[in-house]
Amino acid sequence: MCSQNSARSQLAEFYWRTVSDIPVVSAGTHPAQRVHPRAITVALRHGLDLATAAPKLAADVLTGDELLIAVCDRAYEDLHSSLHWSIPDPAAADTRQAFDTAYDDITSRVDHLAASLEGEPSMTLHPVSERTWESLHTDGRLALKQAASRLATEFAGLYGNETIERFLASSYDQFAHRATLTKFLSLLAERFARQRLHALARVEGLHTDGKPVVLFLCTHNAGRSQMALGFFQALTGDHAVAWSGGSEPGNEVNPAAITAMAERGIEVHPEPWRVPYAASRLRAVVS
Repeated sequence: MCSQNSARSQLAEFYWRTVSDIPVVSAGTHPAQRVHPRAITVALRHGLDLATAAPKLAADVLTGDELLIAVCDRAYEDLHSSLHWSIPDPAAADTRQAFDTAYDDITSRVDHLAASLEGEPSMTLHPVSERTWESLHTDGRLALKQAASRLATEFAGLYGNETIERFLASSYDQFAHRATLTKFLSLLAERFARQRLHALARVEGLHTDGKPVVLFLCTHNAGRSQMALGFFQALTGDHAVAWSGGSEPGNEVNPAAITAMAERGIEVHPEPWRVPYAASRLRAVVS
């Protein structure tokens, strides 16, 4: 997904077809009238034929069951996708080098994603009671082991394997018990664990990039604090780090809160969280 579906997302879609059998489609939040000529040209240089490709509107192709990947910042802000690949728009420079660079970036990310999904059950449905870290089948356990290895490399010198595996396991369990389609669980768990580890590193002073860290707090973390976090993230984007928590977290976020935020195009975290242990060290705590 990108804003115009005229270059980056089209290249990602057509390259994906060469490396994976998993169905794929691309679209845009504000589709252009045609695919960019330089995108067609760079694709041809790599054996991909975009001559008949046409931009599509996101609302016309989304079903709600996809692993949604935004390859540009604007689409991510509009859709709050599962993954965000912040790839610079080659059309802004409109040069061969810009499109070559974008193509190389896209194909590298696609290769990595396809490899991380390889071997996962295509449409495996597990009983709720079986969807835990400890009860994973071999393929799922391997995928999470690979995720732990990637996180260990990324956070080398900050956190050890035990901490990383604990965060990955708890992140997996947060998604696993409510999922009906388990195809992308390990990928979602890795993404969520990465976000939590980055946030923890900032709170503990291990990662200083000047971004403020904010916690929105209420008792059950089932409504108000979740909504405040959603609005805050929508307004600040990557300029701040924030999450929400509760002193006595409930069992689920109030469905009315989820609906109200969805009507504004904002996704809230699906479950309440306990207040982080390092809350007193945050830049701002809003209760």
